[in-house]
Order: sequence, then structure tokens, then C-alpha cells
Amino acid sequence: MSRRVVYETLEGLSFREFLKFENIGDFPVLSLEEIIENHQNIAMQITEGIKIMPLFKKYLRNGYYLFYKEGVKKYETKLQEAINNVINVDIPAVENIEFGSRYKLKKLLAVLSTLVPYTPNIKELSDAIDTNRNLTVKYLSLLANAKLLNLVSFKSKTIGDLTKPDKVLLNNTNLSFIFGENPNIGSARETFFVNQLKAVSNLSLANQGDFIVDKYTFEVGGKRKAFDQIKDIPNSFVVSDDLEIGHKNKIPLWLFGMMY
Repeated sequence: MSRRVVYETLEGLSFREFLKFENIGDFPVLSLEEIIENHQNIAMQITEGIKIMPLFKKYLRNGYYLFYKEGVKKYETKLQEAINNVINVDIPAVENIEFGSRYKLKKLLAVLSTLVPYTPNIKELSDAIDTNRNLTVKYLSLLANAKLLNLVSFKSKTIGDLTKPDKVLLNNTNLSFIFGENPNIGSARETFFVNQLKAVSNLSLANQGDFIVDKYTFEVGGKRKAFDQIKDIPNSFVVSDDLEIGHKNKIPLWLFGMMY
């Protein structure tokens, strides 16, 4: 079967797909270049006649997994069950791990949920889950491959199963609400941006600013985020939350959810 089976990675719903399932509109997929070059006009067209920000906030909380359509009230419970199933069944099905490792994976995910975005201190994480460095780094990789975490590093770094990432985020913002009623807003912004961009592009950490995607540098923040940190960097942009329509090099965060 090895030559006849095609493997596909299925991401959760993008914000664009969420809007379609909510019967708000069937908007076209946008490339990064289209957003960079024409974000103001595109945002004006999409937001004409709809209030985009309440929809975006709803998506951040419970719109990433399609089973939200089965009922929002039970969504978080079902998501918690899905996480347990991934750790108890899916990961052991493809990785030879001991029963005790499943508990440590759950504990590591719980610890990280209170810290993200997090620059990993592997010794501290190892102590927290009572294991060694190599296993901790391996567990991070397993949780990332299971789409529960996103691991991000600088562009020059070669990533492997035993390579410490430079930054750890939850895979998507819906997971943030499983581990806390009011997740850190800065963390949620970065989590959404990384989640949506990594699905379609190569993303890495920036030495100045937050992230690099292709030739572009992005600084992610709130509506009043300034350009101070990236003002001297070519092809740099501020990505702003709580902003319906951007201007020049300031782009609304929600618009990056229209890329698949």
C-alpha cells in the first residue's frame, strides 16, 4: 500500500471557512501577496454589511474544529475529549511510548498552557514532568505533530525531533479556552497568526519583530501597536487585532484567516 496511499494534512477551519459554515459569506482564498498589496480594499469589501470583529472573537473561542456545529455548549467538553483521545490513542498508535508517557504528555501540555507563548527552558520543563531532557524535547515534537502545539524557531535553525524550539505556542486559540477562561490576549494573537500562516507558508521567528514569512517581517499586537521595533526593516508590517480595516503597513489580524 505504500505506493498507493496519499497522505494529506487536514488543518482545522480557517477563519474564512468558519465564515462560510456560519453562512456569512463564501469569500475567496487570499495569498499573502494579495493581503500585503491590497489589504485595505479587500477588508472594505469583506466587511461591507457585516460586523467582522464579533465573528472573529467567536471563531477564536470555538470555531477552529468543525464539531462546534454540533453545539457550542458542549464544544469545550468535546474538545477536551478529543485532546485525551489524541494523547491516549492516536500518539501511541504511531509512536512506541510507555503508558506513563501519556500522563507526562498531558502534564506537559497543561504546564505549557499556562506559559505560552513560551521560550522553552528544557530543564524546568523536564523537572516539572519528572523526566529527562531528550524525552521532554521528544514530547514537544509529539504534541506538535499531533497538532496540539506549534513550535517556532529562527530561520537559521535546523529542526528535528531532539532540537529545542525557540518558542512554543498552543496550536490554535480554541485550545487556550480549554485551559483557562480568559487566555492572555497577546498569546491569543500570536497563536492565531502562527496557526493560520503555518498552514500555508514557512514561518520563523524574527530577530526584530515577531515573525518572518517569506521576505516579510511581522509585528503582532493590538490596535494601537506602533512600528518602533520594525521601522527600519524593509517589507515589515504591523498586524493589529481589534482593527476592521488597516492602512498602509498596518494590517488587520483577522485578514490572515482568509488564506485557506
